[in-house]
Order: sequence, then structure tokens, then C-alpha cells
Amino acid sequence: MQYAKVLAIFLGGIYLLIFTKNRLMIIFGNDIVEGNFTVSKTMEVTLNINFEQWLHIFGPIMLTLTRTQEDAGARIEGNMWHSINGSFLRIPQLHAYYGQVLGNKNKIRRICELGFNGGHSALMWASLFNGDLELLSFDLCTDKRCDIGEAFIHKMFPNIRLKIIRGDSTKTVPNYVLTNTNVKCDFISIDSDRFGSVASFIILNMRYFAAQNHTVAFEVADDMSSVSFLETMELAWKRAISSKIMLQQGECQFCYSNPEKNRTCKFCFGKYVIGN
Repeated sequence: MQYAKVLAIFLGGIYLLIFTKNRLMIIFGNDIVEGNFTVSKTMEVTLNINFEQWLHIFGPIMLTLTRTQEDAGARIEGNMWHSINGSFLRIPQLHAYYGQVLGNKNKIRRICELGFNGGHSALMWASLFNGDLELLSFDLCTDKRCDIGEAFIHKMFPNIRLKIIRGDSTKTVPNYVLTNTNVKCDFISIDSDRFGSVASFIILNMRYFAAQNHTVAFEVADDMSSVSFLETMELAWKRAISSKIMLQQGECQFCYSNPEKNRTCKFCFGKYVIGN
């Protein structure tokens, strides 16, 4: 009898993921959550699943985060979870970032990102580690978006060690580096959408966070773009490569599946040259 009771309690705490054609239902013990995907517990779902399965699970949750931000009147700028009518437009970028992080998962203890925005990328990193991760994020944090994103992530992954440094990153990053010289990052994500002419400055500042075995993900734009600040971001990346500040890994790739939008966004992977 005692054994049966223990077994029942154990089974009651196991997550069961039930897929239907139109929605994901999450069951934890006696709590059933569906529709708006408000989840109060972390989900052990990233083991032994492929990108498509992971996207099927977390895609709806990302859409819920977007709706939560929009309902609160927060202004969400461009991000790799950009969607229209529930469809994600940057699947190539999502797939590549997913593979890059999971491929180095055993080496990653801390992720640093420039551009928290609404928290979508931070939620992605948290999902890939089931919250067992230290995440340091820098963002200007206009309106309520950082607070909303932070609360959403903590609700899903209460074990995550998330720290958001608010303010102008051209000042907050070097200030943080000066007072935290031992903080190093195994994966560095730079969303340069909002940095324009200071992109080169951002690349230089973030190099001080680079751990010995690290990877940098940098979102840029096509240097053939007719928009001046988009062109500047691509040139900043190329300048970092030519100046031997950064070593590029492979070819830069297009973010969007739609070729008509490809010229507005590319992403590159690389490594800082330690010591430069």
C-alpha cells in the first residue's frame, strides 16, 4: 500500500505532453493548463527531441509571450521570433541558433546577450537548458517589456539565474566589465538591430566577456541594403573580421525563409581573438 502511494505521488509529478492538431496541453499533477500556456513549472522537454519537435512545444509559448507584451502595451522590436498570424518567419535563424547552442551545451554555463527586448531569445536559451543556466542580458529596457519578459521567464523557469542590466549598453557594458572582470561567457548573442552606427563599439565591448571556448552569434543586415544603419551593421562585422578582432565561423546565413526579406537580415557565428 505504501509503495503504491509513493508510486502515485511520483507519477503525479511527471510532465505529460499531449499534442493535438491545434494546441499543446501541458499536464502537471492535477493542474491542466492550455490555451494561453500560462505555466508555473519548468518543463523537461528538450532531451532527445529534434528542432521541429522543440519548435512545436515552445513556439506557442513564444506567441503567448508576444501577446502578453502586446496586451500590456509594450513595444516589441524586431527579433528572431518574429511572427505573422502565428507563423514564424525566421526559421533558418532559429534552427541555426538552436543547433549552435545544443551542439555546445556541455560547454555552456553562462550566456551573455545584448538585446533582451521582450525576452524571446532569453526564453529560448532557458528552454534549451531547462532553466539550469546563468544568463546576463543588456538592454535599454524602454517601457515595461523587460519586466514582463523577466517575469514570464521566471514563472516558467524559476531556477534560472537571470540578470538584466538596464540602460544604454554603450555605457552599461564597459561599466559592468570594469567591475566584474571575472565574468566570462560561453555563448555571446548580439542582436544589433538597434545599434546602427555604434555596432563596431558594441562588438569591441562585448569581447571582454569571451570565455576561452566561446561562440559569438551576431545578427547583421545585408551590406547591399538601401537602409544606411542596416548597411553599417554588416560593415561593422566585416571590420571586426578584417581587424582580426573576430574569426568568422562558416558563412553568414539569411534569417528569413522568404527570399524577398533576406536582404534585411543575416546572422553570423564567430569567435573573438582572445588577447586582441
